[in-house]
Amino acid sequence: MLIMVILPQEVTVWYVIPTVRKLLTENLHKKGISNKHIAGLLEVTPSAVSQYLNNKRALYAIKDLDEDIEYGAESLMDGKPLITVINELLVRVKEKGSMCELHKALDPSIPADCGYC
Repeated sequence: MLIMVILPQEVTVWYVIPTVRKLLTENLHKKGISNKHIAGLLEVTPSAVSQYLNNKRALYAIKDLDEDIEYGAESLMDGKPLITVINELLVRVKEKGSMCELHKALDPSIPADCGYC
């Protein structure tokens, strides 16, 4: 029997980055930023923005990230590069332990004491 292990990098790409994009989209939308402008800031299509806002794309639990998302949204509006903002947010997700929690929830073969994420 072949068991497929989910790598931490796969969790980041498939789950965490889309969630961060969704949270940034929601934050920017609440600030009155147009969907077209949000799409430009996040380097996604306006259709993706619409899907984030209409809950057509999944959102996974990332604890205590509200202040970081606020800072990230403000940074994007101030012209900070998306790659820098996303990277900073991914570091925060890892620091808060959310990455590890999500990884273990998605892949029960991960040992409880893993700590890689």
